[in-house]
Amino acid sequence: SRGRSTIIKHSDEQLAFLRKTMSPDVVLNTGQGHDAMLRSWKCISLWFKDVEVKVEGLDRSAAGSLEAITETSVTVTERTLRNVFPHLISRNGTNCELAEQLLGRRIVMRGLTRFEWDSASRCFTSVILLRPEKAA
Repeated sequence: SRGRSTIIKHSDEQLAFLRKTMSPDVVLNTGQGHDAMLRSWKCISLWFKDVEVKVEGLDRSAAGSLEAITETSVTVTERTLRNVFPHLISRNGTNCELAEQLLGRRIVMRGLTRFEWDSASRCFTSVILLRPEKAA
C-alpha cells in the first residue's frame, strides 16, 4: 500500500541520515548503535501522540561537543499509559485516578542533550540526554 511504502521510504531516509552523521557504534542513553537510536525514535513515536521537539539553543565547545537545549512536548494516550506508565493501570485494566488525569494531557519537557563529535571520522560518537527538566 502507498502508506506503507511512505513509511519504508522515511525509515530508509532516517537510516541514511544516521549512517552519514553518527558513528556505527554511537553511544546513547538507551543503548549503542544506529539500531538502538531507531528503536528509541520508534518507541517515542508509537507510545506518545503529537511528538514535537523544538531546539531552543545550541552551544559548541572547543573540544567539539555540541549541546542542544530542547523543548519536547507529547500527548499522553492509552498506549502511553500501557507502555510507559503500566503501574497506573490496575490488574483489571482500569486506570487509577492519576492515569485518568494524565490521559489526553500535553506534557512539556525541557532538556539538554550533548552530541560528541569525532573530527577524525567526521561523525557524532555519542548523543546523551544530560538533563531533562519539566517545563510546564
